Amino acid sequence: MSFLLKIDSRIKDLENELAKTRNARIDKSFHINFVSQKLNDLIRDLAKNNPENPAQTLGEALTKVSDIIGDSFDHIERVESNIFVTINAYNRIKDDFIAYENKEKQSAQQPDQKNREIRSVGTRPENKLKERKKKIKKKSKKRD
Repeated sequence: MSFLLKIDSRIKDLENELAKTRNARIDKSFHINFVSQKLNDLIRDLAKNNPENPAQTLGEALTKVSDIIGDSFDHIERVESNIFVTINAYNRIKDDFIAYENKEKQSAQQPDQKNREIRSVGTRPENKLKERKKKIKKKSKKRD
């Protein structure tokens, strides 16, 4: 598989992921799962720090639910912006690669001009057409 085809397939995969994140933004189950997972992790961490008072641990965790909900939306926005950045990077790499290939093709088609000599100002160029010019025949004069 060529390099450009691989980049195109990766861009297409990222566009599919972008569609999934846009669906997840309005999907209630995604936010419910995200908030419940973060809340459970927070309760576990707080319970390890304060095992003798579970009511205080639960109350402290529940006060942070609104922040966790905001984090859920921020998480989706971060994922979406990362996908945009990655797609743009792939497109930039693709454009640079195409430009490089075109430049290589052009340089292969053009003859080397490094052997050319630059003449200084005031000198006449060589007469390269001298051999191709037809010599003029002089008419002989007949005088009687």
